Amino acid sequence: MHRDSLSPPPIDPASTVLLIVGRNNWKRGSSTLNRVVEELGRAGMAVLRYESRTSRTRRWLEARAEQVLMALPAGLAAGRLLTRLVKAALLLSRPDRWDYVLTRRQENHHTAAPALRRFIGSLAGRRVVLLTHSAGGIAGALVESAPPVLCHVCFGYPFQHPGRPPEPRRTEPLERVGKPFLIVQGERDEYGSADEARRRYRLSPATTVQAVADDHHYDTLAAAELEDLLRTIKAFIGLPAAGGVRNEGQGRA
Repeated sequence: MHRDSLSPPPIDPASTVLLIVGRNNWKRGSSTLNRVVEELGRAGMAVLRYESRTSRTRRWLEARAEQVLMALPAGLAAGRLLTRLVKAALLLSRPDRWDYVLTRRQENHHTAAPALRRFIGSLAGRRVVLLTHSAGGIAGALVESAPPVLCHVCFGYPFQHPGRPPEPRRTEPLERVGKPFLIVQGERDEYGSADEARRRYRLSPATTVQAVADDHHYDTLAAAELEDLLRTIKAFIGLPAAGGVRNEGQGRA
């Protein structure tokens, strides 16, 4: 890999958190990212998954609504209107979640970034390596200047949404990144390939773009290329290959 970015010094895995910030579509995971998280955890890093309050409420609401709808009589069609009514009733029963009504249409990568920055600041002196996917990469790029953050690895930065015109707010943060930033970008990523990223956007000198043979979901990477990528990521973040998995669960915004 051509390295034109800054490199962080070797880290102490025991005092470092691997903070995962995922994509907006929480229902869609990635086998490649899961493998990366597993490998970094084995090297001794604590693993923490961040999820915003709005996203947690959306997940709860969809799960509870599905349970209610499945319990309805078979002859009652669960159409869009009924689904909305069930969700509204569930929200009315939980005043502690009423803020979701106001934030669900307002929260985006930029409005979510302050909450993520506060969460990073609450980690009691731990150093942080950001591992993000898709929309999580935008929020990560906006908070990477937080003192605890050592570096940032992003899979599938969403440079441009398919079918939409360019949105500068997606890419402007990339000009200001000051800490080591590795973007792993699929050659078939519908949000922009690695080649397009290098040609079309102004990337800070701290940024390296690594092309891989995959799409935006990162589920089809060949085993040999995945092993090479794991070595690249470990070297990029300065992580010695030793230790066991320590998973600290899910963060709270």
